[in-house]
Amino acid sequence: MNPHKLFRASSLLALALLVFNSQKSFAEARLINGTPVSPGTYQYVVAISTNGAPCSASLVGPKVLLTAAHCVPNGGTATFKVGNKSYSAKMTRSPIYNFPKSDHDIALGVVDQEVTGIDFVSVGGKASTGLGVQLLGTGCTQKPAAGETPVSDGILRIGSTVITGFSNFDMVTRQAGGAAICFGDTGGPTLVKVDGKDRLVGLSTKGNLTDMTWSLRLDIPESDKFLRDFATNNGVKICGVTGDCGGAVVPTAPKCNLMANPSLVKKGETIVFSMIGEGNITSATIDGTSVSFPNGTKSMVASSIGTFTASGQVTGPGGTGSCSATYTVEDGIVTPQLPKCTLTANPDSVMLGQSITLAMQSTNATSGSIDGVTVNVPNGSRILTPSAKGSFTALGKVTNAVGSASCTASYSVEDSVNPETPNFAVVPVYCGENVVTETKVATVCIGVTKKDAGITDLRINQVIIVTYSDTSKEVLPIMARKPRAKVEGDVSVKEDLFLYANSAMGGKYTVLDSRTATLTKMVSNRAEVPMAIEGRTIKGKYFLVEKMSPVSSSNE
Repeated sequence: MNPHKLFRASSLLALALLVFNSQKSFAEARLINGTPVSPGTYQYVVAISTNGAPCSASLVGPKVLLTAAHCVPNGGTATFKVGNKSYSAKMTRSPIYNFPKSDHDIALGVVDQEVTGIDFVSVGGKASTGLGVQLLGTGCTQKPAAGETPVSDGILRIGSTVITGFSNFDMVTRQAGGAAICFGDTGGPTLVKVDGKDRLVGLSTKGNLTDMTWSLRLDIPESDKFLRDFATNNGVKICGVTGDCGGAVVPTAPKCNLMANPSLVKKGETIVFSMIGEGNITSATIDGTSVSFPNGTKSMVASSIGTFTASGQVTGPGGTGSCSATYTVEDGIVTPQLPKCTLTANPDSVMLGQSITLAMQSTNATSGSIDGVTVNVPNGSRILTPSAKGSFTALGKVTNAVGSASCTASYSVEDSVNPETPNFAVVPVYCGENVVTETKVATVCIGVTKKDAGITDLRINQVIIVTYSDTSKEVLPIMARKPRAKVEGDVSVKEDLFLYANSAMGGKYTVLDSRTATLTKMVSNRAEVPMAIEGRTIKGKYFLVEKMSPVSSSNE
């Protein structure tokens, strides 16, 4: 179903007039399948009036009104009441709202005077398929017949429904017997529960007048940027975004630092841009190209003479951070060179279940890959755990504007020393490189245990695998976990791991010696993906892995 063919209670009445005669009144009525709210609750939900059809809106701060862009003209005025007191707000539409080309249907208004005596709603929460939400509004309770005018009883209603999917900037809700919006409801809040509190995750924009509603998402970068820019430009506080209103957690924007190496080159030479990010980061770019985070690189061949500035950007739940690096390109006779690379396998001989690190070094390269998997240049690596025995050759490839080159590394995989004996194996699943090189810990992996078919009860399911720079390893079984409380609005979670080290004497008792580690996981589509880990090895060596990646191999 095309949402642009659905009803939209607009100030221009463009689509509403298909149902109602333009001379009839667009009075407030009731939410479809809604029930009246308790007296004195949801006072931040107001009915607004402009030159067109009435809509609903939310007060997200003492001086900020939020509604749908189609409800108000850009720069126009919306009026509303809280109790018996009247207010007006000068409205600003989202700069990317251009219906129907870009239906970012949201507008914010600066209220002429502070609203007092009520609680405001805080922006927050994360939309996901299957998540239950609540809609509020003062629209009709059923689809009116042609020429019929909705009747208002002046009662604000609330109803529940479920997110079934996403479309462009919107979330789509639908549930048999669930709430849906009608004329007069558009612009009203879509609420989700976060730690038992209502949070504004979206605002109603259109529906099918039966059981489906489209709500503009507030948990996407486009909405977050509009909210933050509006608050900054108008010097106002928006609850849950730039200010704390009754316990809302306000995430902070991430930061970054960008470096050009070298910063002075001749035309035709290669520059490598390296960016280091700080804070909660969900995406990163260098001059518009997506890079890894928190640490990412991008290479380019200097093609123009002059002084230039490269731009970096990191984005997270708290907003966007920017950084830059200046570099100079001089004239000179530089013959473009083909890239070169060397590939090594460390170790070059392993048993089944053990990991191999393929490391590639390159010169004059702008991109690189190992066995078809993209890696950083000039220094990139890939960790794999072969699942079959035999002799193998890994292929590295590097490219630049001139051409490409390849390099290889051979390694062998042998069977277990005594495969007839029932045994346990550990297989790495997520791995990453230790950034604290002084401790000589090379990589840290989260692995799973595999057992012989004759073993029926496996109690230890996951382990931490530590590999030192001399290729020696430690395996620390995970005995227990302790999740930390999740911070509202954060897309990552942390948990403390208790790792078995060895048995040791402690006074009169034999005690279980252990180590601890902290695992950070990214929450995505209800799955928790390992992202970073820090802790200590059996030898007491500290490690810090800032980025973990899934282990994969063409040989698996």
